[in-house]
Amino acid sequence: MKTMNELIKINIFELTGGKSAISIEDGQLLFQRIDKAIQSQLNIELDFSNIEIITSTFLNSAIGNLYSKYSSDELKKHLKTRGLNDDDRELLIQVIENAKKYFALTEEQKEQIHSVLEE
Repeated sequence: MKTMNELIKINIFELTGGKSAISIEDGQLLFQRIDKAIQSQLNIELDFSNIEIITSTFLNSAIGNLYSKYSSDELKKHLKTRGLNDDDRELLIQVIENAKKYFALTEEQKEQIHSVLEE
């Protein structure tokens, strides 16, 4: 049985099957694994070692969407990363900041954004 202090390590290279973390589908798979672990009060370490390409699409799907369910404090408590180069770390920070802003909006504000983007 897993305990609250147990660390779940997720190797992104293994999850994606290669050196690229780019697809929405892989991001959604990672989101589901993280979500399940947090619901069980487990800690997660995302290992980005050997990943050469990371897109905001992947990070939005995997990590940005977590901000729709969890507070920043909860995510800081349960989620850690390793193996990111400086550029990818900056991209992750930008994705997180954008997610925080987006999920802080009202439903009406979100609808306005979507209607403008669809024009």
